[in-house]
Amino acid sequence: MEYEKTVMNLFDLHAGRAAALPGAVPEEEIAITKGLPTPHRGRAKYPFRDMELGDSFFAPGASVIGLHGCARRHRPKRFTCRTLVENGVAGVRVWRIV
Repeated sequence: MEYEKTVMNLFDLHAGRAAALPGAVPEEEIAITKGLPTPHRGRAKYPFRDMELGDSFFAPGASVIGLHGCARRHRPKRFTCRTLVENGVAGVRVWRIV
């Protein structure tokens, strides 16, 4: 019975009856704000943006897969990652190559 109520609520939302639900805002009342800057996301965990060609950094305890995913977000810059042990600490060193 509870499942049928949930399905009916979803159907009502898709049928354009969302304004009749409690807490819903009709489309006419939503205002568009222009020129508002996007909020700054804070300090980045890894310095990909600040790196120049030939620069590198060591991330202790990180994985190549995780850093490779982070590096892909900074295209068209390209990076290479290698697992290393530096000063007895396992981690990943990342170089900017393009």
